[in-house]
Amino acid sequence: MKIENNILNQLQANKAEPAQQAEKQQKQVEKGVHSPKKDTLEVSENARLLAKASAALNGVEESRSQKVNDLKELVNSGEYKVPHEELAKRIASKIDIKR
Repeated sequence: MKIENNILNQLQANKAEPAQQAEKQQKQVEKGVHSPKKDTLEVSENARLLAKASAALNGVEESRSQKVNDLKELVNSGEYKVPHEELAKRIASKIDIKR
């Protein structure tokens, strides 16, 4: 008659499994079967468009602020002259004048 202790056999098998798995993974790495994953980044088309629009806006804001600063300097120095004809044309185009 043979007596087996099933609990001991299971414990020994459970201890051996991680070691066997590690050994199997090491062999796969050595063979080139398993390669570690690298981090990747994907940018959506909407994100690309948003980045372009943001860059374009920054350029517009800078040139506009430069134009405002130039006009301030002209006004402060007294060199700025109001273009009366151009001003009148713009005002007339914005309102409906009936005669």
